[in-house]
Amino acid sequence: APAPAPAGPGALRGTGAARVPASDSVEFLQQYYEKSRLHYLSTWGAEVRATMRGIHAAAAAAGQRPAFAPPDAPTRIVCHIDLDCFFVAVGLRRQPHLAASPVAVAHSHSAGSSEIASCNYVARSFGVKNGMFMAAARRLCPALVVLPYEFDAYREASQQFYALLSDVTPAIRAVSCDEAYVDLTSLCGGPTADADAAMTRAETIVRDLRARIAATLHLHASAGLARSMLLARIATRQAKPNGQVAVRGDGAAAVAAV
Repeated sequence: APAPAPAGPGALRGTGAARVPASDSVEFLQQYYEKSRLHYLSTWGAEVRATMRGIHAAAAAAGQRPAFAPPDAPTRIVCHIDLDCFFVAVGLRRQPHLAASPVAVAHSHSAGSSEIASCNYVARSFGVKNGMFMAAARRLCPALVVLPYEFDAYREASQQFYALLSDVTPAIRAVSCDEAYVDLTSLCGGPTADADAAMTRAETIVRDLRARIAATLHLHASAGLARSMLLARIATRQAKPNGQVAVRGDGAAAVAAV
């Protein structure tokens, strides 16, 4: 008998399966990608750059300078602020009854190779971590509740987050959709102000900012304050969850505590 004709360029063939038009396969992959975390993160960069250009343009029109203070300024104060468990926290706004349960966000609640994109602190108490495969997470926490991605909600919350930051100062450096550095030096007396008084003022500003984020977005934010971005980020790690830590002086104690 003659050999079967090979599949043409317009079809894909699998063993024992019906042929699937290549156009359908391409469309499936396109839709999958558009609904994936990778796509969201890849488009976020362009969106936040556009947002920051708008913030800086408005500041310039109002005669404000969005620049960070020089690193050697005696009383430079940088705040690193990060929304806690962002993807999960956004999902829990519609399901507050799950707040005390171990919750994660992933593309599948059952596929063993599905990756944990975000998990709350209840889940972390069982050993579940961001980036962990679902099979491993299920072994550690069989009761884990898995929520689907809500990319439109993440985008809206991120835009509101940056709008609240810009209400404080245009001196913002975006890190991700839920994380940024903010320079508070000019709001706390400038680079020659008394260092202790300036940090006390900064703590009040950040405490008020975190309260506005909680009231407006129904999300918790943790923050670190220090003379450098590195120390501010270390302080944020110590502040989590839902707290703030100020590093005074050279920050030796903060580094030693890590």
